[in-house]
Formats: sequence, C-alpha cells, structure tokens
Amino acid sequence: MTEHTRLVLIRHGHPEAYNLKIIPGMKGDTGLSEVGKAQVAALAARLDRTGEFGEEPVLVSSVLPRAVETAAAIAPVFDHPEWDQHCDLCEVHPGDDIDGMTFDEYRERYGRDGAKLSVYEAWSPGSESWAEFVARTGRRLHQLIDEHAGRTVIIACHGGIIDAAFRVLGHIPLGRRMSGQPAYTSITEWVHAVGSPDDDWRLERYNDHSHLEGVDGPTA
Repeated sequence: MTEHTRLVLIRHGHPEAYNLKIIPGMKGDTGLSEVGKAQVAALAARLDRTGEFGEEPVLVSSVLPRAVETAAAIAPVFDHPEWDQHCDLCEVHPGDDIDGMTFDEYRERYGRDGAKLSVYEAWSPGSESWAEFVARTGRRLHQLIDEHAGRTVIIACHGGIIDAAFRVLGHIPLGRRMSGQPAYTSITEWVHAVGSPDDDWRLERYNDHSHLEGVDGPTA
C-alpha cells in the first residue's frame, strides 16, 4: 500500500489586531479575538468528532500568538501538550519599524498602500518582500515534508502561508498574490505519494470551513 504525506494548513482564528486595524507582527499580534476563540473551538470540536487526521499527526505552528492559540485549541484533540513552533511559518515579517502600527499610520508615514506593492517590494525598511517570504516559507515546508514523509503534518499558520503553498507545491507563478483569502480556521490539504516525484502534489481541498456554520463574526 502506498504511503502518503499529508500537509494540512489551518489558518488561525480571527485576531484581535484586525479589530484594531494594527499591523500584527510579534509586537502587534495580541492573539485571538472573542470571535477567533469561538472559531478555533468550533474547529477543535469538528476534528474531535470526525477524526479526519488520524490519531498521531505532527502538529506545528508559527510563533505568532494568533497561530499559537489556534494550535493550542486543537492540540488536545491529538494529545499534543507541546508542539514545534517555527518563525519561518509566520506571515510576512513587517519589521520593527511598522510592527504594531495602525494601517492608517502606515499610509500616512509612507504615503502608500502596502497591499498594492509588487511582490518584490518591501512595505518598509526592515520588512520582507512577498518574494522573500515565499522563499523562506518554501524552505521550511520542504524541510517539514522531508522530516515527516508518510505522515500527516498539521500546520497552524496564516493566509500567506496557504497562498505560498500554491507557489511551492502547485507551481503557480509568483507574479502576484492570490486575490481570495481563505476563511479563518479553514483547512487546506495537499497530498503526496511517498516515492513519487517531488513536484507531484495533489490539492485535496481548499478553504474547508464548514465548522464555522452558526459561528457569528467575520470569516475572512
């Protein structure tokens, strides 16, 4: 029977920083909002009920509080009191200069909208460009895949990581970001047969957030 590696990307729940319209790096990220906490609770209940990822998946997360809290909510389902956290799985690093700044303050200081920059431009001195972020993310994803071949790897992460996976595993060109945004706590899953060519990945599902039905608040 062929072994498969499953790479499961779970976007974090709704963060409080988005209510405050703050750029959420390590300084600006204050964790999940009340809506976000309800969303991750709904996700955990679903995973406990369905058992869709088996009993012993590998659980990892970024180091940003909104992703760590998301991982903490689902960890008991898999009996994972601890899990590895990687800075390489964080969203684009904003740099110290703008981390924690409101988006209005950013536009006033720099006179531009960061979301409209090219993928090769950084938001500010010390920030990553989108292209640098994808390269950083790709290295870490491939490392996790190599370390855990034949297993299910669940990553509590960010919308940017999910976008980057399409570049890294789906070979979509880097020219621009995806126009859509996966829902908070949504599940995106890639599958690879162990021993097949490294670029032979199949997208099993994208933006699966059926567990959010009945949970009030923003979904993306």
